[in-house]
Amino acid sequence: MIEKIGRYLLLGLLVAGAAVAEGASSDTTSDPLPEPLTLEAALRLARPQVPLLLKAEAQQQSARAGLLESEALDGLRVKLDGSLWAIKPSYRSSNRSSNDSSAHLRVHKRLYDFGYQPARKDAAARRVAAGKAEQLDARQRNRLAIMQAYFDVILADLEFARDNEAMSVAFVQYDRARDRHELGQVSDVDLLRLQAAYEVVHRRQVASAARQRLARSRLALAMGRPGELVSELEMPEITIP
Repeated sequence: MIEKIGRYLLLGLLVAGAAVAEGASSDTTSDPLPEPLTLEAALRLARPQVPLLLKAEAQQQSARAGLLESEALDGLRVKLDGSLWAIKPSYRSSNRSSNDSSAHLRVHKRLYDFGYQPARKDAAARRVAAGKAEQLDARQRNRLAIMQAYFDVILADLEFARDNEAMSVAFVQYDRARDRHELGQVSDVDLLRLQAAYEVVHRRQVASAARQRLARSRLALAMGRPGELVSELEMPEITIP
């Protein structure tokens, strides 16, 4: 039970230390996002506080704690304990001291375990190596998620521009038809047809605006900066070899 508690304390110290080091090394990500935002800036200013990266970091810290634990179990363990007692000496004793305290020093060292401990250390070291690979994979997947979210915002902006232009055209046609309807130059049927067409493209434009905000929210989450929605994005230069 004591060894298990010690392991948890060690893991907690490692995670806390990693968080402090991460905070010290990510001061540049505390700057506000530039306007317009470029793809390079989105990748550079992303923060590591996303579930994918935090999970990989926690698994790596757990693997390191397991390696330290396996190394500690194979080392030299020293235990010192004692007690303080005061007694009343017997009248028959020649030693009249009342001090009956004691101290014990115990040294433990495992000499041989039929290869169990080296195998355990090797397995722990392999878990640490695997954790590093998982961290690298998590960082690459997070970068891909940021890139996908960035281009999703650009596509949402293009769709909104298309639907907003279509709504403007439909409104002008409907507005002119109302004026002509008052003059008796447009029938009720034609006016209702233009009104229905305008309402269709208007609903489409409202939906496009909602997708714009949703795409920006997803980009902010992928960057580890929830709530920081950018207004403008710069189209990156794409070269095809």
